[in-house]
Amino acid sequence: MAEENRDLVMATVSSSLLERASRFLGYGDVESARVWFVGLEEALSLDDPDTIPTEAFETYQGCAGSRTSVYVIMSKIITGLRGREWKTEWRDYRDYRLFSPNSEAVQANLSPLGKPSTKVWLDQYESQFGFSLSQYWHRLENDEWSRFAHLRQLRGEHGNPLTICFGKGWWDTFASALDLDADYVKTRDPFRLYHVRRVVMTPFFAPYTGMSNAKVEALLNLIKNRGLTPSFDSTRS
Repeated sequence: MAEENRDLVMATVSSSLLERASRFLGYGDVESARVWFVGLEEALSLDDPDTIPTEAFETYQGCAGSRTSVYVIMSKIITGLRGREWKTEWRDYRDYRLFSPNSEAVQANLSPLGKPSTKVWLDQYESQFGFSLSQYWHRLENDEWSRFAHLRQLRGEHGNPLTICFGKGWWDTFASALDLDADYVKTRDPFRLYHVRRVVMTPFFAPYTGMSNAKVEALLNLIKNRGLTPSFDSTRS
């Protein structure tokens, strides 16, 4: 009986932890953001539950020192959409402005648990939550912790802003999470466009996926030519 009670307590704590983690969606100022980026998961694991932010999004004062190509490409896209010289100004944007208060972008992730790879399941997660990687994805895709519903709700409350989902192998999962229908445009470049819903899907933001400067420029042109460029008037210059 004592062992059953202990298992019940652990299961309750684990469920509560996942619910808390699921309410935290990502980074940036959701009130000022005109572009939402949606990725799959963080590269860093959830080691300390006490570090989970209590709000849906957490701001930074720029991302100076970051080496991830994800932030490089995000910064190029935002500076390009703002009509700046994105090939040269992206670095200052990333270092001092990306995800800062009153800035233009947020990044959310579909998964509340970070891992170094989508194919990896950490021992600490196995022991803490008691399910496998495939079981985790099954439960996540069925929105057991209401993460996708929370993401859709917040996006709707903020006017369904231009949303860029990056990670080609997960396009259908992004579509399900955002409750998109099958009415999309497959462009000549490696993008998928849901014009009415203001959603564009791209490869993962890394050079090895082909997201070169030429592809960034193609994405910027697609957004502009389709009339999806946000207004940045209310964000700081």
